Amino acid sequence: MFTLYEFGLILFRACGGRVISLLLLHFTVAFPAISYAKDERTYSLEDLDQVLTQRKEYNVLKERKIRDVKHLLDKAILPDERFRLQKAIYKQYINYQLDSALVYAGQMLNTSEAILHRQSIYKMEAMLHTACVYTHTGKYNACAEILESDIFTENMLPDSLKELYFGVQLALNRALFEVVHEREDARIGIQSSVDSLAVYLPSNSIWSAVNLSHKYRAEGDYNKALAVLLDAYPKAVGNEERGTVVYYISLLYSLIGDKEQAKKFYILSAITEIKAREKKVYASLWELAELLYDEGDVERAHRYIEISLQDAIYSGTYRFILKIQQILPRIAQAYNAKITQEKNKVIKGAFVIGGLLVVMVVLVLFVMRQNKKVLKARKETSEANGALLDANSRLNLIGKELHLRNAELQLVNSQLLFLNKELVEMNVVKETYLSKFIDLCAEYIDKLDVYRMNLKRLMQDSKFETVLRELQSAQYIEDEFKYFLSNFDETFLKIYPSFVDEFNRLFPEGEKQALKNNELLNTELRIFALIRLGIKDSNKIAKFLRCSITTVYTYRSKTKNKSLCPDEFEDRIMECSREEVLL
Repeated sequence: MFTLYEFGLILFRACGGRVISLLLLHFTVAFPAISYAKDERTYSLEDLDQVLTQRKEYNVLKERKIRDVKHLLDKAILPDERFRLQKAIYKQYINYQLDSALVYAGQMLNTSEAILHRQSIYKMEAMLHTACVYTHTGKYNACAEILESDIFTENMLPDSLKELYFGVQLALNRALFEVVHEREDARIGIQSSVDSLAVYLPSNSIWSAVNLSHKYRAEGDYNKALAVLLDAYPKAVGNEERGTVVYYISLLYSLIGDKEQAKKFYILSAITEIKAREKKVYASLWELAELLYDEGDVERAHRYIEISLQDAIYSGTYRFILKIQQILPRIAQAYNAKITQEKNKVIKGAFVIGGLLVVMVVLVLFVMRQNKKVLKARKETSEANGALLDANSRLNLIGKELHLRNAELQLVNSQLLFLNKELVEMNVVKETYLSKFIDLCAEYIDKLDVYRMNLKRLMQDSKFETVLRELQSAQYIEDEFKYFLSNFDETFLKIYPSFVDEFNRLFPEGEKQALKNNELLNTELRIFALIRLGIKDSNKIAKFLRCSITTVYTYRSKTKNKSLCPDEFEDRIMECSREEVLL
């Protein structure tokens, strides 16, 4: 039997909405508890992304639930008990995997024909569930044949199955409405099915308000339909009612052109669908993807539409696959264009870096040439000074004139020594900044050569166990890594000397970074130092710091949330010490 949630979806779609929500049909097992406060929490796209990362966990719980019911079915003996459990498994699969749902609908039919043949209500229910699967998989003729069977004459159809019968009939007519040559007949069938279903909706319930909103929706009065749902939402009881109303609200906001509110409720609806664990395809997710595409968030839209398509293929929802494929090419084209643009930026950046390296090499060669000149000048000065001293000793007997000339020569020599000292100091400063990492690389090469020679010596001495211990020990790598980090910290703080102070200004008292004795930077500061250098990819940061990606994500998230400006935290990081670098 259809749940009230299914009836609300069918009624809404029958009134002219976009053909999307058949994925939500047959959602007959109640949601697990999902907390909704009456004042309604606002979820962000980041919250939705976090929930999407947990999809596999929800699928595991879903499979476990199905497995438990199957175990009960294996132990069941009584025919009506087996029929009930087969139907329970069918309902678990109807929004998850249609092939399996069809298998258990067939088992229900076999049970009703072989064991419960005297009670036609079982056979009718099994046939209707089979027809319901056909509306999803595109077998419309087979579905119509079942609905037109003699067993479903008005006199034979019990009231308890009329909701299910008219619901399947409405789903079939809505599917046929998408076929151009069937559209006019299907339109009449939809209206008839909607009117029939309205008779069986509980009065004075949330679904009465939902049905009223559908009426206004069909008349084109979207604002009045939305007002009815917004008024009804605080009165909704249970996750099923709230989830249904939220989904309809998002659709109506989209129809009236309020994209911000539509996105807000699409996110809430998508999170609800995913956490419910009863579905494999999320209707709100790919509708949200289309909205994000229109807003220019191509990367997230592409990710959402890919997830929706994968799940639609897995579940076998034929109509959903067709609808998603109508949107996918536009999003994929825009996404590929963006990727191409990013690649072009990387190529341009590589050329710029290459140019800078060439300039650096030229500067190094220039400094080396200047150094040679200084050394040559020092040597010449030293030789001249020696010659002057020799001449002074030989001409010591000459009078005051020669003594004066010697004093003048000493003065010239002192001036040359002073100039030479200045040149040497300038050269030391330049070498400190220009050759820091060149020396570091050379040092690493020497250390590796020494390490290789030690291993070679041990091998020649047949000390294989010692060699094995050396190779198994990570101490050498750890020491070198600490040394590397020390050099990184020192060089970074030479470029951005006030980085730590400016970083701490972004946090309230009590949350500032406190460095230990002799510590220049800690792991958290190094992560954001790399971000300041333009390395924002968490994978690259994790490899650089030899830690897990989860650690990087955790540091970035926790630090951002503790800051005074979480929304623009990393942008503020990029501004740290900018004026110092320019100077």
